[in-house]
Amino acid sequence: MITRCIRSYFLPRTIAFVALFCCLIFAEASRANCTQAEEAVTLFTAFELEEAKCPTVKAENHVGLQLNLSAFEEIRKYKYTELTVGLPFLNGKQLFLELESFLPFSSDFRIGRTQSTGKFKEEQYLPQLLSYRIVSPGVRGTLVIMDDRVMGTLQWKGQQYDISSLENGANGKHVLFLLADAKKPMEFECGVDEARPLRRATPMGMPPVTQAQSTSCVEIALDIDFYTYEAFDSECYQAIEWALAIMAGVNTIYTNDLENALNIQASYIHVWETEDPYNSIA
Repeated sequence: MITRCIRSYFLPRTIAFVALFCCLIFAEASRANCTQAEEAVTLFTAFELEEAKCPTVKAENHVGLQLNLSAFEEIRKYKYTELTVGLPFLNGKQLFLELESFLPFSSDFRIGRTQSTGKFKEEQYLPQLLSYRIVSPGVRGTLVIMDDRVMGTLQWKGQQYDISSLENGANGKHVLFLLADAKKPMEFECGVDEARPLRRATPMGMPPVTQAQSTSCVEIALDIDFYTYEAFDSECYQAIEWALAIMAGVNTIYTNDLENALNIQASYIHVWETEDPYNSIA
């Protein structure tokens, strides 16, 4: 009789516990499958840079950015397709950037490696970067979430600003700066420094595109030389991720200038892990 009382007392609690556990599992699974962040993500907080590390001639043309690690990991984990990011800006301002994800590489992306032994190796590779196009009214650009840092470029009110990591992303330190006032080129400038206000005439004499009926995809191949490979501590995949981040910026330029008529993606990247033939070119 006592045993029955004990069983009848604990049974409802056991059922309640199991139900709560299932709810938590379901909630986590649902969140993992979500495609849009419900609230704005504070990816950075502002901090004051040391004078020696200032990337611009004038101090007011940059702001130090400290990466919010929990927000960074959240984006990496859930791979949102749409989200809003709060970004500290110059003169104490705060920008809220609306982002949409896109892929700067094709679905059958492959890499080739000419190794130090002279052996050639080809393999499939799934890039780890998350690339986002800025779609906020009056702002255009790209934000790329790497595995350990953030790279980006944006145009606002006729000026271009870059977001670059400091000291290879050590301690999550980044900087946003006015490109026109930069002391020297930064890591994301290559490939995107030709960004400009939206043209009303398309290149090569083609008629202007008023409304794209469909988007054409152009696939390209890239070659990473030995010098660049060594610049990434001879890490093949890091060099590839960097090249794809640059491609993301180029993709956005063409997409904006041609009003979504053209989508450029990398389908193949070759990496020289030994001396390349470019050294012999005068």
